[in-house]
Amino acid sequence: MNDRQKDIIDQQIKKKIVPQVEVTPVIQSKIRYLAGACIKKISSMLKLDVTNKLYAKTENVRVKRHMSFIKHRLIGSLISSEEESKSSSSAVESFKEIDYKQGPSKGLLNVNDTVFNFFINLHKLVQIHLTASDFHIYLDKLHLHLRTVVFTEEEIFRDWTKLFEDCDDEILHDMFESVCEYFIRISLSEGLHNFKESIPKKKKQALRSKLKALSERSNPVPQSSKQPIQSEESFNCSTCNAFCVWEPTCMDEESIQCDTCDKWYHYKCQQLTGNESFLKRKSSKWSCLDCLE
Repeated sequence: MNDRQKDIIDQQIKKKIVPQVEVTPVIQSKIRYLAGACIKKISSMLKLDVTNKLYAKTENVRVKRHMSFIKHRLIGSLISSEEESKSSSSAVESFKEIDYKQGPSKGLLNVNDTVFNFFINLHKLVQIHLTASDFHIYLDKLHLHLRTVVFTEEEIFRDWTKLFEDCDDEILHDMFESVCEYFIRISLSEGLHNFKESIPKKKKQALRSKLKALSERSNPVPQSSKQPIQSEESFNCSTCNAFCVWEPTCMDEESIQCDTCDKWYHYKCQQLTGNESFLKRKSSKWSCLDCLE
């Protein structure tokens, strides 16, 4: 990254508006489910590590096995039964996601309200740095940026240490990074999916027709000098007769082809905003106002 690119990114970061993260009952339900999933994932990894090192002969490996055993025991203390969690919880509605996904098997892990509140704070911290602006600014380095933000936030780490009684800070820090790393990956995956869904998608057939027309214009068939090259009228807006620009500067100047009459129109001439649901569907069809009459 050169100095100019770094300056541009720094300016974008300064201009970024920090969003207000709202935690609705639906989001609370999802966070409680993810909290149990994160704890279970790390607990399973630690248990497997202990099992694999069970017959270790070297002192170094035995020490690592003992550390994993301690971590597994500590993280197991965060798990509570479903009855205990529901009876002591002040947010009973947050159990809906767990009840829906586990069904009659009752196989998902539950956490108490203290652990639940930690994950709510972690969710807020991650979502502040998971906006559309962050995807544009950091691109493929967004995961690294999120890890840096979370791992250097002292307040969220203090919330984590309060979940345990008198324990070595180094052990707690290792567990904190493991749990947060898994949560960040899940949040980033979902955030990327939502970011892609927010981008309007042009209809594929119309896009192919437009590319073909532009290709023909850039490589016209040789003609006699006495015969002028005729432009294709089909790629002018059939309403205002203005040319359909390939990369317009505003959404109103975007163009779309009617699937019924094959004519082209500007969004503004057809009263389209660019946020219509059919633009995001892959195999949707659209007809102009004239064809609908």
